[in-house]
Amino acid sequence: MWVKPQEVIVKSALWDTDETSLYFVLQRRKGHGKSKSLSSLLVGTFDSIRDSKPAPFRILHQTPNSEIYYVIATALTEQEIKQDWVWLFENVSPTLHSFDKEEEVTEFVLCKINSVIATAQDIFTEDEDTITYNNVDYEFHQRFNLPKDEKLVCYYSCSYWKGRMLRQGWMYLSVHYMCFYSYIFGRKVDVKLRWADVTDLSISNSLLFADSIKIVTRDGEHYFTMFAKKYEVFALMQQLANIAMKQLIDDKSGFNIDKDLLTKLSKNVPKKSFLKRDLDARKQSSLYTLRFRLPQNEKLDGTEECTLWTPYNKKHASGRLYLSQNFICFDSRGEGNPNSGGSEDGGTLVDTTTAADDTVQDSPDLNNQADPGEENVGRGVSMYRTTEGSELVVKGIPESLRGELWSVFSGSILQKVQNKGLYQELVNEALASKSQTNDEIERDLHRSMPEHPAFQNDVGISALRRVLCAYARKNPAIGYCQGMNIVASALLIYCPEEQAFWLLATICETLLPDYYNTRVVGALVDQGVLEELTKSQLPELHAKLDELGMMKMISLSWFLTLFISVMPYECAVNIMDCFFNEGAKVIFQVTLTILDINKENLLKSTEDGHATQVLTKYLDGIYNDEATVTRIQDLVYQSYRRFGTSVSSETIEHLRLKQRLRVVRQLEDSLEKNTLRALQQDNLLSPNELQLMDHDDDGLVSARGLSLALGVSARADAQWRLRLLFWTLLLQLGELNVRPRLDREVSQDSLFLAAAAQPHPPQLDPNGNTVEENIPQDEEDGEWSITLEQFLATMLAQPATSLLPQLEALRQRDRLHSVS
Repeated sequence: MWVKPQEVIVKSALWDTDETSLYFVLQRRKGHGKSKSLSSLLVGTFDSIRDSKPAPFRILHQTPNSEIYYVIATALTEQEIKQDWVWLFENVSPTLHSFDKEEEVTEFVLCKINSVIATAQDIFTEDEDTITYNNVDYEFHQRFNLPKDEKLVCYYSCSYWKGRMLRQGWMYLSVHYMCFYSYIFGRKVDVKLRWADVTDLSISNSLLFADSIKIVTRDGEHYFTMFAKKYEVFALMQQLANIAMKQLIDDKSGFNIDKDLLTKLSKNVPKKSFLKRDLDARKQSSLYTLRFRLPQNEKLDGTEECTLWTPYNKKHASGRLYLSQNFICFDSRGEGNPNSGGSEDGGTLVDTTTAADDTVQDSPDLNNQADPGEENVGRGVSMYRTTEGSELVVKGIPESLRGELWSVFSGSILQKVQNKGLYQELVNEALASKSQTNDEIERDLHRSMPEHPAFQNDVGISALRRVLCAYARKNPAIGYCQGMNIVASALLIYCPEEQAFWLLATICETLLPDYYNTRVVGALVDQGVLEELTKSQLPELHAKLDELGMMKMISLSWFLTLFISVMPYECAVNIMDCFFNEGAKVIFQVTLTILDINKENLLKSTEDGHATQVLTKYLDGIYNDEATVTRIQDLVYQSYRRFGTSVSSETIEHLRLKQRLRVVRQLEDSLEKNTLRALQQDNLLSPNELQLMDHDDDGLVSARGLSLALGVSARADAQWRLRLLFWTLLLQLGELNVRPRLDREVSQDSLFLAAAAQPHPPQLDPNGNTVEENIPQDEEDGEWSITLEQFLATMLAQPATSLLPQLEALRQRDRLHSVS
């Protein structure tokens, strides 16, 4: 790549010259070639620990009588720099001999290079940070042998604990991998981990590994320390691991960047790779849409601190303004608002789309209907969310307003407005087709709140059928899951049919993600979150319930049906009021409160049946015609008083990430075990032979290794297929007289040196004369070699081979003889 000419004084301190001419010099940076000299080791070490990454190849311009050199081209590969070198001799060198003065030669060369850069249409001027990032990206792919489409997000200087030794190097974070590379005086350490294999990610403050980031996989634990920006690195790791887990849950691969971000300017932020900027923007947009219950495709454009005049109390509230394409939102930062983590005045939202639909416009005062003593805070999506309003929600929303406020609090009203007519289209398509999902829905229709009069006739049953079938059509990845029918039934009691449909979609996709799929991953994740919260908030009770095996039994049915299946729906809807207003934290608060209230009786339980009876009796006691509202209001109020502060939305999301890593890994392991059982049923390979694919000795078949082997044998080119067959044939060929090449430094007491010291029998030529063995000392390639004819002839002449005896023979061979 041609670069703007820059002066350099010393031409060879850190560089080796590959080629030279009268006016040009082609150089390779020390440490990047075959040389293993001391200077190469020093330069290689220096480059591995420095922040900037120079390109390993460059071309200099110089004149015979000048001590000044100009860098005119750099390249990451030898092929690229050779192309530039040839271009110079074809297009520039012939002209240089016509000049009389060296100054004219230099002036012409510099002018020529600048004109090439200026006139090239496909080359744009890059700043130094961009060039450095491209160099690092190239080294990352080369060092770890990764495909070109693997995207590097960012890289950080850090240290890695290898045993009890710290190795300084660089951590590379990409979409699918976490890699580490260290090169200190010829000693190399590299680590390559897939995010999909991570089972735990945390910050360790142990005595031995103080202030370190701990990454746990099935293969072991890894500790990284001495970060300049530890919490930034950890947050990025969590985000990438979370993306990998969600890809496993959704059975999707790849990562699509947001191309719209290219058209936006990034002001007042440090320079970073585009992919890192994309991930940061996704994270901020996700928090933005979750806080204000906006559609998931809404992208945050920017924020600004400001004050808002609130007409209901005639005061200025300080906070932050959020701007996106369709909405302007405000969130204050005072004390006491449960919605925004503590503020005097909650969030408000203004829709900036075309005001053509009355369903999203402000209408007459809402709170006057709920409480005549309240001031006007608006109605619809632009209503003010205040502390007083949240307190009214805790007491219970009036039935006449429940459906409307559920839609506003959850944000489902916005999806309904943005997708006009979609529900009816989905209903028509779903009912016109036959599917297994529709059959499952049909079986559960009459089990959905049969005690309620609305579902004792065809009107309610038909509405429920349309809602469930339409959603299964809208989101086939989820389809239908047991528990959705119970939730949808409760929604239909208070909402029109289409409104209930969009509320159900919001619950399944936003408020309780991954709950209602074939593996109920979200519910299993939240089971783990509840265990963590119980362990921290009620440690004594957690130990007892864990002993009885009750934790998993408690949460699944409660969470999947939002308590509707364990208490009368008239009481459960009060919990749903707070759930739509403040999110999933409410169901954890209520669950902890129920356990805390029954703590004494649960601690006395000696078996799980008695503990279940205690909880069932308490939940049945909530159903009391004389005091139904009082009891459920008291339960919800107690949940806020006891656990409202300690159980925050941020805490829930942090614990969800931790548990998602564990749950998804367990599900993947279970799938691999089931695959192993299925393979054994074919009687083609024995369990011991299948275990050959278990590279990490964890008792699981490596599906990736099997896929690679099948892919190479079936779809790779002829060269790779021959290599695979040849490697298999080595089990039959036995020992070959090939001297291995060691990339590491050989210690004085190594087996290799002991073998080299053994006397070798003399080699004789056909005439009986002794031939001196000539082994090149600097030979680079120590791989096996065999001609195609030899390979095919040997393969056809040999019978089928049993793998296990041959492998056992290789394991038992004389190591000293094999390396000599």
